Amino acid sequence: MAIADAQRGLVTLEQLLNLGMSHDAIERRVMLGRLTRIHQGVFAVGTAKLDPRAKWKAATLACGDGALLCWLPAAGLWRTWAAPAGMAHVVIAGNGRAGHAEIAMHRMRHMHPEDVAEHEGVPVTSLELTSLHLAGLLTQRSFERSTIKAARRPEFSVERAIALADRSNGRRGVKRFRQIITRDLAAELRSLSELELRFVELLRHYDIAIPVINHDVESLMVDAVWHDAKAIVELDGFEFHKLPRDLRVDNARTRRLVLAGYRVIRFGWRDLADDPGGTAAAVISLLAL
Repeated sequence: MAIADAQRGLVTLEQLLNLGMSHDAIERRVMLGRLTRIHQGVFAVGTAKLDPRAKWKAATLACGDGALLCWLPAAGLWRTWAAPAGMAHVVIAGNGRAGHAEIAMHRMRHMHPEDVAEHEGVPVTSLELTSLHLAGLLTQRSFERSTIKAARRPEFSVERAIALADRSNGRRGVKRFRQIITRDLAAELRSLSELELRFVELLRHYDIAIPVINHDVESLMVDAVWHDAKAIVELDGFEFHKLPRDLRVDNARTRRLVLAGYRVIRFGWRDLADDPGGTAAAVISLLAL
């Protein structure tokens, strides 16, 4: 069935009726296992072995035209947060539609055109609105990491995010949302690892200038560099001792950078986690030399 093929194997009651099927014919197909009822008015063609995206699509179909996946499931679809188990969350504009027992339905008085998107065939809140929703659901650190992931995606626009914040005054989480989207995200957007993200967070906490992250210096990719200060920090994500060969490579890198006129220090995960103050003091001293 072409309609189902375009909808992750799903079809609505209205679509079946428009194809000329009667209610009795539809019920016979359900009894024979040719259709599986997922929600009221929504069926899977054949057996109902649906992946998360098909389940989210089914929820939006059940809630009617204009329904959008939202909240944590939307973040799971955009891959800015782990896809949650449990029921789908769907938002609609207005107040006139009945809910569904297995769908968490939310309502907005007005849905701005920029709040509406589609990703992988599923109607979903825009990446910017999804991030705003998470501002009221996640801890500060988790929200920042999720927003940084969102901002790396080509679908994200800082200009649209700021416009969303401007028209969302009073909404839960909007102050936190505005704080992160209006600051300079350049370093975070270039950062690739959990350790690098934590290092940037530490620098920001201690009001230390943010370096360029993951940048080429002397044909070597360094973790963090302050060009004006000729200072480099290398970050070691391994908690175990390196092999002798790894240490030789590190030493060779450091010699090459030092001979090029840079000052270099290294930090590991435990330095940032167990002694953030000492790490910050060492960076301040490095930049002051």
